[in-house]
Amino acid sequence: MPSLRGRLPIEKIAAQKPDLIVVTYLAEDKAAYDKLAAIAPTIASLAGDQVDTWQDITTAAGKVLGEPDKAEDLIADVDGQVADVAAELPGLEGKTAAMANYVPGDALYIVSDPEDGANVLFSQLGLSIPQSILDAGTSQQGRVKLSLENVGILDDADMLVLFTNGADPNDIPGYSSLHAVETGAVANLDYADVVSLNTPTPMSIPYGLEKIRPALEAAAEG
Repeated sequence: MPSLRGRLPIEKIAAQKPDLIVVTYLAEDKAAYDKLAAIAPTIASLAGDQVDTWQDITTAAGKVLGEPDKAEDLIADVDGQVADVAAELPGLEGKTAAMANYVPGDALYIVSDPEDGANVLFSQLGLSIPQSILDAGTSQQGRVKLSLENVGILDDADMLVLFTNGADPNDIPGYSSLHAVETGAVANLDYADVVSLNTPTPMSIPYGLEKIRPALEAAAEG
């Protein structure tokens, strides 16, 4: 997804009086990190430009807060919920999924790094990134930018998770004929919903799963 760097509301964060701040890649530089660290212990990016996995963030938070056992229990609980969905939808195994940000008049920004934290949930469900997207390469923060006329690359995806920015994706020439669209395996999400998957946490994963469940079921049956 396009960067949100430079938008950290430092004063609002301080007003919450947090015990811990998890900022990941949103701290655009050391100066921003230092401002946050002056408020509370702060966990920045653990994996460079990639989105960190929520499991790694939770483990780090457990260490910082001195409660590693609670962190492990939380990870096991959420991973168990994901495993339950995978067991309920065995048809997902071996299928492909793409998560994209549709910016009207600009481009599609697609998760293209299998190791990125935004892809962990899908891999746990048995879904992989389509080879066509992997072949398109990775640009910034585990994402590849594709011009709208290249929407056909998404035809290899059995499931599509799309952040629409309030626009109608049917305005993209060729979108309606994509395989995932024709089979109903599409989850069109708003900003709050897509953040639960794009920068996941142990609290957001169950929420995000519920939002994409109909698309998962369609992909499993397709």
